[in-house]
Amino acid sequence: MQINLDNIEILSLILCIGVITATIIRRRTGINPGGIITSPFMVISFIFSPLWGITLLVLGYIVYKIYNRFFTQVYFGRYPMYITGILSIVLVYATALIYTKLNLVSQMNLNHLYGLIVPAIIAMAIRKQGPEKTYKYTVLSTLISGIIFSAVYLAITAIFKYDFYEIEGLREGLQDFSLNNSFILILVSILVSFVIYYFTKIKSGGYIVLPYLAVLAFYPKNLLIFALSLLFLIWIVKLLKHYTLVVGITRYTLVLCVAIVLVGTIETYLLRNGFTISPFMGANIFPALALAAIANDFAVQKTRKTIPYLALNLAVVGIVYFFLR
Repeated sequence: MQINLDNIEILSLILCIGVITATIIRRRTGINPGGIITSPFMVISFIFSPLWGITLLVLGYIVYKIYNRFFTQVYFGRYPMYITGILSIVLVYATALIYTKLNLVSQMNLNHLYGLIVPAIIAMAIRKQGPEKTYKYTVLSTLISGIIFSAVYLAITAIFKYDFYEIEGLREGLQDFSLNNSFILILVSILVSFVIYYFTKIKSGGYIVLPYLAVLAFYPKNLLIFALSLLFLIWIVKLLKHYTLVVGITRYTLVLCVAIVLVGTIETYLLRNGFTISPFMGANIFPALALAAIANDFAVQKTRKTIPYLALNLAVVGIVYFFLR
């Protein structure tokens, strides 16, 4: 089974299956399988290269040991997540650079690394429940997600004859998402997020996806589509809060799945109806992750407090991107 990891529909399917699987395991067992987005990114990483998948698991433990050795006094709020996030980004990029130089993993793109923040999420889970439970259920969740994805993919392509590559063909020749110097942009984003949180205790959007928004800022039509999609998703979150008892990780999982479907629907509709614009610029799964992360922040914080700091973070990343592009 040949899988093209540049295909947004395939990646979206893996992401949706993975987060649902991880959420079910967490609710059934009470054990965190390395975070709900770890499973899908591990599936993607193992498809890309088994060595890379194993590397991310090992780096998770290394990040945990470094944090325990030097940062144990920083344990409250979101400080641990920011610190482990910075460690994860640096170690993943350093490892990818070494693998590239030694030609250990073919076709590795340093501007587009899979599982960039996975070691940080694994390290956070280890801190709370120990390495044995974390790795056992992370591997279990990854295996189940991979098996379900394989079965669904084969069923859709073999039985229903669905062409996962039709939309990619329609997108050909249109403006695609391009992010050079992603290491610098993501590092700037997480550092700005950390500083904002340090002084205000407010989360300023998902730091991994803010570079994507910085690129969109230079394409007004695409940015408008993203903004309208975000407003719709925030409305969905408000409905969930008002009319259901769905909260926490379960709500985030539901919101992320809605974001995946929303992005796919808009992209498919516009491209199939002759519009000469790729609304989300074929940007992999970043649009859905960005929509879910920002909508979730708005759900747990007051909007009037979140927007200014999100705009500040985005402005800083956008300025850096402007000079690096």
